[in-house]
Amino acid sequence: MSKSKNLTVPALGGEQSLNRYLAEIKKFPVLTAEQEYMLAKR
Repeated sequence: MSKSKNLTVPALGGEQSLNRYLAEIKKFPVLTAEQEYMLAKR
């Protein structure tokens, strides 16, 4: 059997992951109700 090294990868905590996700999605504009309606009609 081959020996393998245990590699540790730093993991983000739950709150830190959520904060990073929220920061990322803030970069994109939110659709207005009219824009959403027009896209749904397509």
